[in-house]
Amino acid sequence: MIGDYEIASKEIVNMANEIIERYHSDLKDEKIAYVIRYSTWTKNGKQVFGTAKKCSDKEKLLTGYSFIITLSNLVLNMPTDTIKAIIDHELSHCGVIRDEYGKVTRRYIIAHDLEDFAHIIRRYGLYSDDAKHFMEQTKQISFFDDDKNLMKFLDNKFKDGNNDMPA
Repeated sequence: MIGDYEIASKEIVNMANEIIERYHSDLKDEKIAYVIRYSTWTKNGKQVFGTAKKCSDKEKLLTGYSFIITLSNLVLNMPTDTIKAIIDHELSHCGVIRDEYGKVTRRYIIAHDLEDFAHIIRRYGLYSDDAKHFMEQTKQISFFDDDKNLMKFLDNKFKDGNNDMPA
């Protein structure tokens, strides 16, 4: 361990490699570091469970890594499916563009599909293309049957002025 960080276990790396193999084939040739952070980790008053960072050219030269996935030590005590979801989420931030020959021309961090507040969706419905697209994707997993159920969920989850969205 160095400071508040240590290299993630082989189990975490193996989980990540399985997720890459299944869902992120564009990352299979990328060297990704996985580290665990042990200090208190919050952003805007909310617990952070993970981050993805693209290594600078200098960091890549020194370490050989293209990306660094940092996970909170709290993740280690979560159910396996939750750990996988968090790792998959962080890997989803890692973007790679290749030329017609397969050579990497650019690495970058991908933003979230939906950047909004629950209370705005609750007040105005699915007003943006991003929100509509996100809803269509959630319908595919049968999480919400329709927009009315989404509004009901949001009303119950974030009532009484609580505007905290889960991270």
